[in-house]
Amino acid sequence: MTQIKRRSPVSFKADAARIEERNCFQVAVEYYNEGREHIVDLSHLTKWDVQARDLSGYRPMGVEIPLKPLESILKNKILINRMNNTQASVWHILGDDPKIPDDPGYTDVTDSSASLAIIGENVSKIAEKLSYLNLFDPKKATPFLTQGPFAHVACQIVSFNKDGCVPGILLTCIRGYARDVVDVVMNAGNEFGLKPAGISKFNYWIETYFSGIV
Repeated sequence: MTQIKRRSPVSFKADAARIEERNCFQVAVEYYNEGREHIVDLSHLTKWDVQARDLSGYRPMGVEIPLKPLESILKNKILINRMNNTQASVWHILGDDPKIPDDPGYTDVTDSSASLAIIGENVSKIAEKLSYLNLFDPKKATPFLTQGPFAHVACQIVSFNKDGCVPGILLTCIRGYARDVVDVVMNAGNEFGLKPAGISKFNYWIETYFSGIV
């Protein structure tokens, strides 16, 4: 039987030093000359939407969905974002690909979306060039969700800005906008030395700086 091949909508103008197959995607584990400010393709990560009139009975992978819209929780290797009263998104943040629950409230949106991480000390300065949204509001507990335009594209954006940690954002948008979003982000980050990085850099960031809550 022929194995399904899945293709990320994200591409970088850089050479990967190591590539592995994960979730039927060809995933760059490491790039040459990754630098200090990183953009990482996360499109291979499994992502679910959960929609129901009452979300209180849903516990994806045993984790309760946050009660209030725009709240996020990172636990048990998943990131859950409460989008509104009836919808939440679930990102399997460290690459697990579990079977989707047999429930009509769940929809797998992995292949319909593009996902990126932007990580580095200057991520807030890069973000300020691309959106009027306040992605690093010090009054909000990290991580938290923001929904709105980023590089003129409607996105879900999750911000991480814990004291003593390298800040970063995770964002997802409709698949067809991936090329334009990447081009705009790379142009905005050029003055800060933004470079493509592999999934190992992202995993190290998550596991090192958020080890107490993953």
